[in-house]
Amino acid sequence: MGGLGPGGLPMGGGAPPSSPKKSKKKLFAILGGGLAVVVIAGGVAFATMQPDEPGPVRPAGAQETPKSTPSQTPSTPSQPAAKIDSEQTDPKVMTIREAFPVPVIRSSTDAYKRVKVDVEQDCPRAASGGFARALIESGCQRILRATFVNKDKKYAITAGIAVMPTKEQAVAANRKQNLRGQQWFSPLPGPKGSGAERIGSTGGYGAGGVYGRYIVFSFTVYANGKSPEKADKALVTVGNAFRSASMSAIRKRAQQ
Repeated sequence: MGGLGPGGLPMGGGAPPSSPKKSKKKLFAILGGGLAVVVIAGGVAFATMQPDEPGPVRPAGAQETPKSTPSQTPSTPSQPAAKIDSEQTDPKVMTIREAFPVPVIRSSTDAYKRVKVDVEQDCPRAASGGFARALIESGCQRILRATFVNKDKKYAITAGIAVMPTKEQAVAANRKQNLRGQQWFSPLPGPKGSGAERIGSTGGYGAGGVYGRYIVFSFTVYANGKSPEKADKALVTVGNAFRSASMSAIRKRAQQ
């Protein structure tokens, strides 16, 4: 997947996996070096833990590389102007149309169809455990999610943006993520036949971070329920790209 035209999917950027439903799914996390390998109902989820600003990521299980090494450090947008650090300077309500403006996102080699969208005003309904409580305590206003499936239904991705009152509150909530305790955002399963029915019950790759007053995330799985390998570059690439796409929507808002 590479450079794209209008409405295309920027490839690069990366952070945490969404917790599926609490029942039947225990998470076991091995944390270290900013990464987590999480077993979800027999699958494996790779999470890039980024409590503050978005930054470089690398596949779980890979050796840490110097920051100057480009191979494992996908580019991410720089922190925007202070405009989006607070709802006082960024009062416009974020909508699905702004967050996920096109029904089909295209790369140079694939196309990803949007199969379901959701705006949750009651933030805990789109998260779990102590992280859900942290969102409440930090004043979470809404969580926007969209699930995409590629043209041959190999990958399913839930991308999302949590809207917080301030950057400080976004950082505070994001630091409450606890993969071992199954506490993160929840994926959004697609309708029957969409290819995204299993996104809430299989292991995958999570990516995200804080950008201004927004917490951005994505969760990518194999649509057929296949458990990913510990350094599954395909899921990492797709997941990081969707994370970057959401970051781009916020960057546009900062530049308006």
